[in-house]
Amino acid sequence: MEGTGWADAHGDVLMDLAARRARGERKILASRYLEGYESAGLRLLVCSLFVEDRLVPRALQEALLQVGALLEEQEETPGRFRLCRCREELRETLERGELALVLSLEGVEPLGRDLGLLRVLRELGVCLMGLTWSRRNEAADGCVVEGTSPLRPGGLSPFGLDLVREAQRLGIVPDVSHLNDPGFEDVAALGGLFLASHSNCRALLDHPRNLTDSQIRAVAASGGVVGFNAHAPFVGGEGDPCDQMLRHLEHLVEVGGPDHAALGLDLCDPFFALAGEEPKDLFRSHEEAARCRGRLVERFGPHTTRKILRDNLVRVVEAALPD
Repeated sequence: MEGTGWADAHGDVLMDLAARRARGERKILASRYLEGYESAGLRLLVCSLFVEDRLVPRALQEALLQVGALLEEQEETPGRFRLCRCREELRETLERGELALVLSLEGVEPLGRDLGLLRVLRELGVCLMGLTWSRRNEAADGCVVEGTSPLRPGGLSPFGLDLVREAQRLGIVPDVSHLNDPGFEDVAALGGLFLASHSNCRALLDHPRNLTDSQIRAVAASGGVVGFNAHAPFVGGEGDPCDQMLRHLEHLVEVGGPDHAALGLDLCDPFFALAGEEPKDLFRSHEEAARCRGRLVERFGPHTTRKILRDNLVRVVEAALPD
């Protein structure tokens, strides 16, 4: 979104980079993504390390291949984006007007049951840690969504509790998107900063991927943010996509305050298309989402709009990166 640019707390581009590079493609970000990102004014993208179900047995290898793919892309396309692994790199990249990329885990399957691997991923640039995707792992249970097998849900396992404590020691910020309600309660009870990178409001759509008002307030009380998710099954409502986004952002601001709402668009349609599935996102691209900026300014004013679109998430990411 124009002007000072904007930030997105959740994107799944890394698995696409790794898969395409394995087939021999090169400069994939430059040829398939960067023009749209730059046209939209995107300046910060949190890139998730996500491992598909079929690849979970080799999750660590897959995560490392995704990091390697991004580093190779950076070498092939200098001067347009940067993997930022410390605050200074983030600030320099944003000041230059380039695209800053940071890493997050979407599910801790790459760690297995080894806390020591978290330090390794931290050194590679991981600064946010989503404990689960929508499945069970060694740390916790993901929330149940369509197509998953409901098991008796629980909170964080003993390993999961130790993992959050170790993440906090390392400065990695926990992410509760996809986590079930008992797991959310456990993370909140441990204290410290946490976020929900791509979750909406359960008061507007009663879906387990969305947050209750009390959960939104808990994220805000920690200093974190809740990123609006543009995946339509988690949005509800009908009509203009900007109106639907505004509805959730208004609720986030009302419940959590203007310093704790952000965007985590989770634009997955390109990946659904590869699988032959119908589009499921409110927006086909970041460029489409950027057209809503004027509506946000009309509703919130320029100062709060800048917080929602950029400053709130940048603050959390800065806190998650080392000096």
